[in-house]
Amino acid sequence: MQHLSIIRCVAALAAALVVAACAPKPKDYLEAVSWGIEAQNKGDFKTAYANYRAAFEIADKVGNGMRAVHAADLAADAAAALGKTDDAVRLLDAALRSYGQEADGYIGRFRMPNNLAVYQALRKNNAEAKRLLVEALKPYLDQGALSRGRYAPFATMARNLARVLAADGWNADAETWYDDLTQKIIDHTTGSDSPHLWVGSGAALRALAALAKTGPRANEAAAIEQRAAQLEAQEAPVKGLIGDAQRCYLRELNAKKETVCMLELP
Repeated sequence: MQHLSIIRCVAALAAALVVAACAPKPKDYLEAVSWGIEAQNKGDFKTAYANYRAAFEIADKVGNGMRAVHAADLAADAAAALGKTDDAVRLLDAALRSYGQEADGYIGRFRMPNNLAVYQALRKNNAEAKRLLVEALKPYLDQGALSRGRYAPFATMARNLARVLAADGWNADAETWYDDLTQKIIDHTTGSDSPHLWVGSGAALRALAALAKTGPRANEAAAIEQRAAQLEAQEAPVKGLIGDAQRCYLRELNAKKETVCMLELP
């Protein structure tokens, strides 16, 4: 009986190897991404990941930075859906380090460092998560009023940075970023009667209030939470309509659609 069981196992393994060997290979980058999107839309993240990885390798081999960045972005999502956070980190890190200039012009230029930071934080690598978010947020502090398209990524990354800083406890960096981000959000939302321009502000302020509670500025948390509640009430009517649209984007390729979003730490 045991001998028969071993034979069946060997036969099953052989069959699996044959299927893998006979699996069609994408002929080029566009086909690889197209197949990946098709598989992902069916919930088959394993096949999607394999095709996105193939697309990344094809683009990377010829030094096509924009395509490599795009494929890495998609592959990282599929890897994370499969629980392969380490793979997601490696892909995003490789793309951002090798093709930083191309990433700056990519539609997901805010999303990639943000998501990489989230994955790093979930792996308890808070120092790298903080570095990525700080680097991504610095340009925002030098600008005046932020447009709708730029403010949503800012609010999401501000919230994530506050979570990372709170996990490490209060220190000089935490205080600096607490002051800068809180002031930026309050300035942006004060006197505005257009909540669709600042969806996400309430959540970001709540995370900053939680950060304040970890240090000597805890007495300020109640006022910040009160302001957060006011903003959330004003955001509520429009959040369901545009909230995800501000954190996500839709792209079509070969008549197939892909939706990808900025991640938020719990």
